Amino acid sequence: MPKKRKEKKGKRIKSKSKHKCTQIYKFYSIEGNKIERKRKECPRCLNATFMGEHKDRFTCGRCRFTEMKKVDKNE
Repeated sequence: MPKKRKEKKGKRIKSKSKHKCTQIYKFYSIEGNKIERKRKECPRCLNATFMGEHKDRFTCGRCRFTEMKKVDKNE
């Protein structure tokens, strides 16, 4: 008599979403001989990283520093 095999539970399949490439040329603007950075920089990392801009805050992806935006109460 053959052995009965245990039924395996279905494995959870992770979605294979690709990482979106950062288009870093959009973070800078060139005016004459000067290069300006458009986004805010992290005060902890010192010119090393840009801070991500959200609806109500700025966040550094490297050190997790968060700075809240000022909200007007009149609006």
